[in-house]
Amino acid sequence: MKHYLTFTLLCLFTTGKLFASIPQLWFSDQPPERSMIKNMQMRHGGFVHVVDGVDVKQLWLRQGDSLHQSDYLGSTTKGEFVLMDVQKNINAPQIEKAKQQSIRFPMPDEGFYNAYFTERLVSNDTLAVMTAKAEILKHNCRNGHKYDRNLVKPQKWSDAPLDIVRLRVPKEDFHTRIRSGTEVKFQIFHRGNPVKGANVKLETKKGWVKTTQSDDLGFASFQIIQDNFFDAKKAEKQGKKVERGHGGRIRIRDSYLVTAEYLTDETGSLNDAPFSQTVYRVSTTGRYYPQQLARKSPEQALYFASAGMLVMGVGGYTYRRRRVKPFKEEQFDEH
Repeated sequence: MKHYLTFTLLCLFTTGKLFASIPQLWFSDQPPERSMIKNMQMRHGGFVHVVDGVDVKQLWLRQGDSLHQSDYLGSTTKGEFVLMDVQKNINAPQIEKAKQQSIRFPMPDEGFYNAYFTERLVSNDTLAVMTAKAEILKHNCRNGHKYDRNLVKPQKWSDAPLDIVRLRVPKEDFHTRIRSGTEVKFQIFHRGNPVKGANVKLETKKGWVKTTQSDDLGFASFQIIQDNFFDAKKAEKQGKKVERGHGGRIRIRDSYLVTAEYLTDETGSLNDAPFSQTVYRVSTTGRYYPQQLARKSPEQALYFASAGMLVMGVGGYTYRRRRVKPFKEEQFDEH
């Protein structure tokens, strides 16, 4: 028993060292050069190219220790790309031959598309299977809103080495925006089966990190905190562009990165390199909207506190005045 525990701890220690040296890998729809956005259009699922009236999505591979400290991968990246469309058909996306590694694929149908990139390497007697996943929504309001509600449901790729699926919030549709304070739930799958005990980490762009483990059914949940107090007026005075929606309302979008890791005792060899255990990792990103009223909460709190104190003061003074009885001389006639 002692030898088994020692081996397990050694495996975990070795795996920790391995993954500390391998940065996270994920997809991004933000181009490496901001000038490229000028030729793209914004949809509910992010920026797209429009070719012959059809939305075409482009995704870039990025790697780093966090969302704000990452690099775009070069075109020499080795791995396998897989695309699952709205009808769950498996296809191969078009690989762009450029300085940075990216893929393109058309999105003719309304619904969610899922893109995967997987690479494998052996280090420290461990096979690391690294997967980047992107879930992309295709929705254009010009196409109307009488769509099949089943299109909103999440999809999973049964053959994915490790998959992470975001569950839908109550009454979610194509226009639902996840806001700070919302509880987001994920389910982890290993080749189509729920995973218990996977380490799951969520990190916001501002650097807030939360970790947990998946339960018996592979579920893991996080409540996204309010960690962005963007001052739109100040930004506009500095000449920065502020996104505004209907009615001139300010839109502030932030990103989060969620990663799941799962250790197994699978053995074998890869390119003549043997391994005695296998570690799976999958990362994906998502968007959320910070609550706008939270920026004003200090001023509102001061206002309501002052108003409350004033009301309490006036009420107390009035009450005390009513309790005071004026002096009244009483005369008694004893005759």
